[in-house]
Amino acid sequence: MKNNLGVIVAVLILLNVVVILLDREDTSTTVSFVIDGDTVELSNGERVRLIGIDTPEVDEYYYEEATIQLRNLVEGKEVRMEMDTNNRDAYDRLLRYIYLGDTFVNYEMVYGGHAESYCFDPDTKYCDEFNEAEEDAKENKRGMWA
Repeated sequence: MKNNLGVIVAVLILLNVVVILLDREDTSTTVSFVIDGDTVELSNGERVRLIGIDTPEVDEYYYEEATIQLRNLVEGKEVRMEMDTNNRDAYDRLLRYIYLGDTFVNYEMVYGGHAESYCFDPDTKYCDEFNEAEEDAKENKRGMWA
């Protein structure tokens, strides 16, 4: 009986590790709905918060424009997602960088002036790129900086 319990515990631990690894895996999936300028819902019902960017909230300046821009970029389209360090945020949303073909969506939102760079440790892989993109958007008066 004692040996069986050890085997059962080992199998449960292994299954838990597999589930965690599958959840963290970079995958291709379809965006079914854009919630706002930095959050989308996938076809499987999961919500994803785009890492490294921040957009205005409801009733704030440029909310509609940022949401429409992200909707035009990804809604109804198959995207590839990349994880940084954290898998999920405090709201249980997946934290991901999103790509549409060769287009780095998180970066494009900042470069176009539709989002601000928002670096939050430890998910800072592209922080320098986002900061440079924001400065360029400001200097060239794109999007919310116009």
